[in-house]
Amino acid sequence: MLKKQTQGFILDAGFIVSATDGFFDLRSRSLETFLSSCLFNVENEGTILTSLREWAVCECSRRCMSLSRTNVLSAMEPFLKYIRWALIPESHRSFVPRYLADKYRDDQLSLRKPFFVPPSLQFHIHYVKFVVELGAFHNQNQQNGLHNNVNCLKFSVDNHVFLAGFRIVGLFRTYTRFLRGPCCLTLSKDDDKLLIQFNLTSLSWTRGSAADRDIWHEMIAYLPYPIRLDPFSTYMLNLKNRRSKELAFARWPKTRLESEVITSDLGTIVFRVSGTCFGITQLFILPAPPYRNICNTEYD
Repeated sequence: MLKKQTQGFILDAGFIVSATDGFFDLRSRSLETFLSSCLFNVENEGTILTSLREWAVCECSRRCMSLSRTNVLSAMEPFLKYIRWALIPESHRSFVPRYLADKYRDDQLSLRKPFFVPPSLQFHIHYVKFVVELGAFHNQNQQNGLHNNVNCLKFSVDNHVFLAGFRIVGLFRTYTRFLRGPCCLTLSKDDDKLLIQFNLTSLSWTRGSAADRDIWHEMIAYLPYPIRLDPFSTYMLNLKNRRSKELAFARWPKTRLESEVITSDLGTIVFRVSGTCFGITQLFILPAPPYRNICNTEYD
């Protein structure tokens, strides 16, 4: 049972563990178990090929073989049949000769399960916490009626992380369980590159305490898939309300970052905020290895 649970966790956490020394130290049979599985949870197929090459480099060292391209490819070859070659651009896999890719290409292989945050990893999430400043709210122009947009948060990180979800709080005019009109939370990079537009319409709000005639509401949501955040880029979270009557006159409290330093399993992460924050009380993050989806490096 323990072995089965461990394998299941490694499959769930593939996008993290595939870049660790423990993964590169796997025996061939265990490596085959993970690479052949449709449940191996990774960002993309290029990441799997890169992880396989890094494992093969370690395998050559264990066998006291020189790190030549020929030897590394020899260690990789038994596992090339598990790679979904059609999902990796040819320009991203020049380390593997075309004849080998063609030899082991099998377009009948089942696609892997879409990249997501499984429940088993929610216990390993780190929380970026914000404190609500009572009495201070976003000064939105309510004359805009049903088209209010709120710039919730502008931030950067000094290390590689995945954004997995968020917690948001607002003061509503009436009790609300679900929104009846379009509303989304968007994440953009460097002010112009849209990374995700997350629909909030089908998600539930939790009722909190009353404040005069208004009611506090809170939402906890996990993104459909983890979003990679790169070091020192600037990210913006925006709440965009198009025709949701429930949010037309909602008020979003001012919040401030509790601590810039987050300690993770892969080291310390420094989280910095620019400007004023509104509505967001937590961000859910997971540590990430540097992006690895190109298998082009050659060994002499």
